[in-house]
Amino acid sequence: MQAMYDLGARRMLVAGLPPVGCLPLQLTMAELQQPPRPQGCIAEQNAAAECYNAKLQRMLAEFQAGSPGARAVYADIYSPLKDMVDHPDKYGFVEASKGCCGTGLLEMGPLCTDMVPTCATPSKYMFWDSVHPTQATYRAVAEHFERTNIIRFDN
Repeated sequence: MQAMYDLGARRMLVAGLPPVGCLPLQLTMAELQQPPRPQGCIAEQNAAAECYNAKLQRMLAEFQAGSPGARAVYADIYSPLKDMVDHPDKYGFVEASKGCCGTGLLEMGPLCTDMVPTCATPSKYMFWDSVHPTQATYRAVAEHFERTNIIRFDN
């Protein structure tokens, strides 16, 4: 951030961590270590993400206080994503614990190719693969940012 500030950046939106313990990959890895697959999110991993996010917010406040003219806004992605996991129907999702690509449990990124089957309606899935959200999820997060973060740049 300091390097960006030194180059002239004054308004910065910095995203925190998502609820990592809710990612399909993390749930699958937990099952591999100790079956069965967790029914909910992994609390310890989410607590670590929340701790990181709290430290990030403090760091942003310190950076802003010591950088004249800077506006460093924390973008909370944890809360909207956790709400989607907890209330998928509220967002039109039918699946919030598996990805659309392949089995939805382990595949991610380059493993999701034309050779791997995908779900029929990705917009009904919260995750595209075992880590990355779908376009529908990103849209909901963007709408959340629009309501909660963008206006903070003007304050």
